[in-house]
Amino acid sequence: MQRSGLLTATVGLIAQGEAVASTTGAGTPSDWSLKRFGHFAGSISRDGSALGNVVSAEVTYANKLDRIETIRADGRIDGADPSIAALTGRIDIRFADQTLLN
Repeated sequence: MQRSGLLTATVGLIAQGEAVASTTGAGTPSDWSLKRFGHFAGSISRDGSALGNVVSAEVTYANKLDRIETIRADGRIDGADPSIAALTGRIDIRFADQTLLN
């Protein structure tokens, strides 16, 4: 998240394989229109008074799946072992005034 530009999310996936079906399992699909969600306004406050304003923020979730890279005749991975998931982030904040420093 930042003040300018588009708010974007990126997803990385691990898959073992797929079989493409001739028909959909969800019935007749309808058109889907992309709806972007807006940036959020954020601030850090204490006792109702603002101490800082959020300049940018970043959140990362990783489920830490480890691929089992064995040699198979079909070229697929053997599976994925779960590990300890992690949620990390970063927030850049600018002081609203000198209150926190004083």
